[in-house]
Amino acid sequence: MRQEQISTRRTQLSATKLSLLAKRLQGKPSTGAHPDQSQIRRAPHDSKLPLTQIQEDRLLYEQRVRETTGRDVSNHLSKCFWLRGRFDEHALAQSLESLSQRHDILRTRFLSINGRLTQVITDSPVIPLSVVDLRHISGAEREQAVMERVGRREHEPFDTKREVLWRVVLFRLGEEEYLLLLTMHHVISDIWSMEFMVRDLLVFYRACSTGTAALLPALPIQFADFAHWQRSLQEGATATRQLSYWLEQLKGMGPLPDVHFRNMRPVSGTMSDKGTARGIVLSSELVEPLRELGRREGCTLYMVILAAVKILLHHCSGQEDIGVRSPVSGRSRPETEGMIGWLANLLVLRTDFQGVADFADALRRVRKVVLEAYEHQDIPFVMLVEVFNHSSKWNDDTPRVVFNMTQKRDDQKQTPQVEGLKILSLAVPRPEAAANNGLAIQVVETERELDISITYRAEAFEAATVTAMLSGLRAILESAVADPHLKFPELLSALPT
Repeated sequence: MRQEQISTRRTQLSATKLSLLAKRLQGKPSTGAHPDQSQIRRAPHDSKLPLTQIQEDRLLYEQRVRETTGRDVSNHLSKCFWLRGRFDEHALAQSLESLSQRHDILRTRFLSINGRLTQVITDSPVIPLSVVDLRHISGAEREQAVMERVGRREHEPFDTKREVLWRVVLFRLGEEEYLLLLTMHHVISDIWSMEFMVRDLLVFYRACSTGTAALLPALPIQFADFAHWQRSLQEGATATRQLSYWLEQLKGMGPLPDVHFRNMRPVSGTMSDKGTARGIVLSSELVEPLRELGRREGCTLYMVILAAVKILLHHCSGQEDIGVRSPVSGRSRPETEGMIGWLANLLVLRTDFQGVADFADALRRVRKVVLEAYEHQDIPFVMLVEVFNHSSKWNDDTPRVVFNMTQKRDDQKQTPQVEGLKILSLAVPRPEAAANNGLAIQVVETERELDISITYRAEAFEAATVTAMLSGLRAILESAVADPHLKFPELLSALPT
């Protein structure tokens, strides 16, 4: 294989796979990202099934807010599909039953037993399906009326003590027209789980509607096994090793790093959790050279964009020490592939800009930090918060930065199709975007472009400030492509203040 082909493939690897490749090249064990804890095994499913730490902390927080303020602060994840054609409602019910049998977490309630939150899994399948007939609504009013109802059902609170934490609503719109809404409480799901949920449901529906077998591989473990393993892990050698890394890496900063923006407005009192967003689109004329830059430096596009974001934060704050949080799927082990549950974790990525020579130097520093963080990703973020004695996990009003980069899929290509039925993915109506972390920087990678948005709290930032940030980010990336070795002071001097 030619060297440029190797470089191209290397850049397309995730950070986890890049890390494993580095181990292979260094002659280290290649049995997985975690050679000392290589497999999650089945745990006894008795009356003492623990929650993961993040599940427990989140449920207790929601309960405390509900009891003290009467507010519901639960977070839901949803998928909505428009269906046109021959649809079998009986097959849908059968599919949901099969889905519930496949994933224990869909038959789980969370009860307090002897003062401790515990997972309670029922043996019988649960089918939380309701049907809403809207065929009497027609004309110009229909779309607005339908989506209003979808939005209300999506945000309807769950009773975490008495019911399973997912539901399905089928809206009948016409003789061969439907909307299907799937909603899950975040405590049993994450964005990766939603993809598995939709995939499995459509596989089961196709099988039930045609009388054929559902071709899905058996799950080696269930979420309760993962929760038991994670709790056990926190007391073993792996936790000691990984926690030692984070204690050293985050010394003097902690897991909730501040970025003190020069142009941030002073805010009196508690900020709201409402926010707004502004964005830009980077065309292929810039994105392709950025990918090429990554290939030359042995980096993913994620690392290239993150390096630019951190340079922007350094410029906007004057801080040499920049830390951001970034989500990962938490599914680095093969036995977790395809499993529904809240496995996602947050990694704190810290970069020291003292003495940075140029963009290429900053990129190398970011690459090192990302690979190391992926090697030590088993420690739950909430555990780091406790270890560093931070009192707040969910309602901290100090503005912080979260960076996330995802790939946008073509829904028509990615959504499994069923003969005789047209399926389209729809956006679920949501309230104003929340900005609980001060700034949330979201990058969505399409085949040729990058959509970059910044969600921010209007009390803290003026719209013009965020617009200038986006312009600065574009300028950094353009400069990196033109000359990644441009002296750092010259690079910063060209940015808007």
